Amino acid sequence: MSIRKRGLWAPVLWLGGIGVAAGSLALAGTGLPLPTQLSDFYLYGTQPQTPRPPNLPGDLGFNEMTSVENCAGCHATDISVTEQPFSYSTPYNRWSYSMMSQSFRDPIFLAAMQVTEKVAVASSDSCMRCHAPAGWVQDRGVQPDGSGRNGELIESPDRQGVNCISCHRQVDPANNPGAPAVDAEILAALGADRPPNFPAVGERPGSAIAANGAVFDPEDRRRGPVDLGFFFYHQWLESDFHRQSAMCASCHDVSNALFMKQPDGSYALTPYGQPHPTGNKYDMYPMDRTYSEWLKSAFAQGPVTLTIPNPSTIPVPNEDPTPGAPPEPLANPTLIGRYQMDGVTIDETTGERLIFRQRNEDGFRYVPVAYDSCQSCHQPKSIGTGCDPALGPLSRNVPIHNFAGTNSWVLNAVNDLYPSGETLMERPEEVTASVQRNLHMRRMASDMELSRVGPNLRVRVINQTGHKLPGGFAEGRRMWINVRFLNGAGGVVQELGAYDSATAVLDEASTKVYEAKHGLDAAMALETGLPMGPTFHLDLNNKTYLDNRIPPRGFTNAGYEAIGAAPVGATYADGQFWDDTDFAIPAGAVRAEVSVFGQTTTREYIEFLRSHATDVSTIVPQPGVDTWTLPTIGGPFPPLGAAPYSLGDIVFAQWYKWGKSAPVEMDAGSVLLACSPADIANTDGDAGPDGTVDNGDFSLFFSAFFADESDPARLLADVANTDGDPGADGTVDNGDFTLFFSAFFVGCP
Repeated sequence: MSIRKRGLWAPVLWLGGIGVAAGSLALAGTGLPLPTQLSDFYLYGTQPQTPRPPNLPGDLGFNEMTSVENCAGCHATDISVTEQPFSYSTPYNRWSYSMMSQSFRDPIFLAAMQVTEKVAVASSDSCMRCHAPAGWVQDRGVQPDGSGRNGELIESPDRQGVNCISCHRQVDPANNPGAPAVDAEILAALGADRPPNFPAVGERPGSAIAANGAVFDPEDRRRGPVDLGFFFYHQWLESDFHRQSAMCASCHDVSNALFMKQPDGSYALTPYGQPHPTGNKYDMYPMDRTYSEWLKSAFAQGPVTLTIPNPSTIPVPNEDPTPGAPPEPLANPTLIGRYQMDGVTIDETTGERLIFRQRNEDGFRYVPVAYDSCQSCHQPKSIGTGCDPALGPLSRNVPIHNFAGTNSWVLNAVNDLYPSGETLMERPEEVTASVQRNLHMRRMASDMELSRVGPNLRVRVINQTGHKLPGGFAEGRRMWINVRFLNGAGGVVQELGAYDSATAVLDEASTKVYEAKHGLDAAMALETGLPMGPTFHLDLNNKTYLDNRIPPRGFTNAGYEAIGAAPVGATYADGQFWDDTDFAIPAGAVRAEVSVFGQTTTREYIEFLRSHATDVSTIVPQPGVDTWTLPTIGGPFPPLGAAPYSLGDIVFAQWYKWGKSAPVEMDAGSVLLACSPADIANTDGDAGPDGTVDNGDFSLFFSAFFADESDPARLLADVANTDGDPGADGTVDNGDFTLFFSAFFVGCP
């Protein structure tokens, strides 16, 4: 068998089902950087091409990837003053203010890529494949001579991240029914680079999607989910692939081809200078499995109903029903789909937050309540137009190109670092709105339930997404529970999971933190000379040390084991999409206030990037009068060095400037812990409610009531406020006596 990468043919010997390149077995103790080559990171699919001018007739090679400015002429509306009607539905308007459009300029990405290149030669090429796909496929990534290793060859049009054409020229690598007829020819022309149709094995998924490679149409044929009918502005093809989650798989399942999965479930380094022995992503180390998590969830099996109360009270009329259809009643649904609002866009008809409505076949408006794909949550459809309203009808159900995720601050950093002429983000208020859409998406991702179970407070966090929670790349991302136990006077008895905003330090030991930690096993520690254990070195990690993130609906242990996403350091039963944490109720606590927080970038990760991304970037502008201003660094953080600043210092400065990735409150609630004002003692007779009223409460109350006024324990009898109602007022008097005894003889409900 032979495998090709940019003209490199690699003979592979097959021993016991595992490919081993002759004479190239890695020896222990190689050290850093690893002597990797482009071939080590090969994935099936379209390989880097030398482009030709667009729209030349005949089979003349790979057509240039059109710039976003070409698309904006028709697929944008004028928002220089205010949003025009339905402008939220024209793709360019919202895409240009999303992290998708800034995926290459993202300073966190650029710093991580620089670090990766320092420890594994040519590894940054695989990063650019998804963060600047138009540049990568046009051969502006890492070159055989070593140039372009940190994105220096990525040209200005390529820096528009995941741009229009890099999605709308993608071909279904599995050539499923509904694919354009020409795709069979395109796939056949790939030859040895064609993604194989891997068989499914037990719970392990199969098909060409398992190759994790993207395939691009060599011609400039724009593909999408809509039949455009008679249309002549550019070549187009209706593509069912663009309606499916599989469209997202090539970049939202991230696999490290340096490693081969072993029979015992560990991952071993493959021979240097050779492509992966099988090319199947499920044999590679799983850096991120967002798509596969969805694939093994209930959402992939059919629509899952997820609703929230409708915040609107204003009926929305059906203005444009299909001719001859019966009139639609002016009604407003009580429940709407959880992801049918972005929390920001205003409905110009009602003046309220917009609810994304669609039209059914009879032309009636309705609000979807069920979700089955990545697009249905991250690109919910709405009545609108895919282009300027002057050029197209408003009757379509158009995917809104918000691409909302959960990043809370990096878009602000991109807007600060680069001129608007480069980022295409010309309106600061739209940057703010896009960040707010991300925060709204994060808050929609979970629900929380609080209850008392014996002497404990139980906090249940429910995953309302189609993947793990928190999702995506693990580095720097986490979620945790904050609990504040309060006494009757409202004072804090105990706080768990406290976060110091000045130092960006979380008290992790006292609470549940949801996160994943990757690192080096003993073999990779020996190979690299780094310590064994968790690390932020993306391309060196080959072991998952922790992954207690909450799985989605439909989770099974066997299914997640098959995709390399099994829980580690936590136990979830099949079908479980929530997690319960019990916190011991401290003495004197009568109420608890609980929040779930999420954070995009931890201090630990930003300090790693600061200390390892030590080179000056040729892409990210230095601070200056005409560029951006440095913040004044204070607190426990070391000051910046001298100019020119390293990329690590710039990333740290932006993180600091934008609030140190301040935690986002996802859920909040409170719960009374005592079942009655007389419930003041636990089962041992010590202070603290236990959900019952008995002689222990009687004894503790009398002991406290008649204690000396100087004894702090006397306040345990403070069960009434100044009006004699349940609460506390800081004094012990007859009001407390009266309330306690009236409650004692009633008992708990």
